[in-house]
Amino acid sequence: MKLKKFSVSRYRSIIETREIDLSTSTVFVGPNNEGKSNLLRSLFVGLRLAQEADALSSERRMLRSSPVDATEHSTYMWQRDFPIKLQNKYPKGQTSFYLEFELSSQDRKDFQSLTGSTTSPSLPIEIKIGPRSFEYRFKKPGPVNKVLATQKRKVGQFVSERINIQYIPAIRTADNAREIVQSLLSIKLRGLIRDPQYQQALNLIEEIERPIVSSIASDTTDVLKRFIPSIERVQIDSGGPRSRFSRVGYELSIDDGNLTPIQHKGDGIISLVSLALMYSNFEQSRQGRGLVLAIEEPESHLHPDAIHEINNILKSLSQQHQILYTTHSPILVNKDSIKSNIIVKDNSASQAKNLKQVRECLGVRSFDNLESADLIIYVEGEGDEAFLRDVLSH
Repeated sequence: MKLKKFSVSRYRSIIETREIDLSTSTVFVGPNNEGKSNLLRSLFVGLRLAQEADALSSERRMLRSSPVDATEHSTYMWQRDFPIKLQNKYPKGQTSFYLEFELSSQDRKDFQSLTGSTTSPSLPIEIKIGPRSFEYRFKKPGPVNKVLATQKRKVGQFVSERINIQYIPAIRTADNAREIVQSLLSIKLRGLIRDPQYQQALNLIEEIERPIVSSIASDTTDVLKRFIPSIERVQIDSGGPRSRFSRVGYELSIDDGNLTPIQHKGDGIISLVSLALMYSNFEQSRQGRGLVLAIEEPESHLHPDAIHEINNILKSLSQQHQILYTTHSPILVNKDSIKSNIIVKDNSASQAKNLKQVRECLGVRSFDNLESADLIIYVEGEGDEAFLRDVLSH
């Protein structure tokens, strides 16, 4: 199953967007503070809401009789996410998300088996969420809409089992990397809880965990080498006995010719390490589901050579997963499919019509490549060239 179309209205700075066609590699480009990050974030939020339909419906029912003025939820908070400039005018205003999924023939069979309803190759879902309201409906004509309206939980389950969306913010710090390693350790170490040795001898925890920690360090090294070929190894050092699930006191070090704790590396290396670790974590946690990877500015803090490498990796990933990202870098523009570049301007979005439009949006100029001069003078021949060189040198 793939996410085929998307639109959003009244989310943060985005008042309304046209329906956006999504490909396997969709790029959001535009100047700063025009809404790229909010648009990418809204896609993540919309898909999460589609997966959490049943829980959110129950939450809204409770809120109707609650004195709380604003809804707080890990995915959506009205006071934060509904456009601030509209909150006084529309105190019960709703943010609207539209997602259209493309289903394979097997997906359609599974959908019918789960819900008892047939569906076409596309599954369009509209979600509206406000301070004390939550609407989840299917934009499909006919009786199927009424049937599915009572089965939000099953539809949310259906979407969750087939798509795992992961959001990677633009700011990737050493803390991000440490948190990901902690998550990987917790996931893998959970299986040890029934180990008699683990239960009976806390003083042996370090020895029991060591192979797992080494395995994670080895796996992480393999992933990082794709992003940073100069890296020789990743080392994870524990800080002594710890409680069963509390993973504190370890140190993540990177050996790229000089073994150094990650917080002492440069911003570019920290960004790459965090990006690679996040991807590694998502790959291990997706459990057979399709992966939608939403990344803010993957080029952040990187040297152009590293950006070219990131571009190759993103292209490779798009062969198996759906990749969406914001960028200010012309290197990461999708030149193979112009319409896969989304122009975000004035807090609205539209598909690019030509490469010139993308260039202008990114502010790319011919002399930015350091091969073309700021000023070019055309002359008739070698005599004029020699004359001008002599004059201009003075």
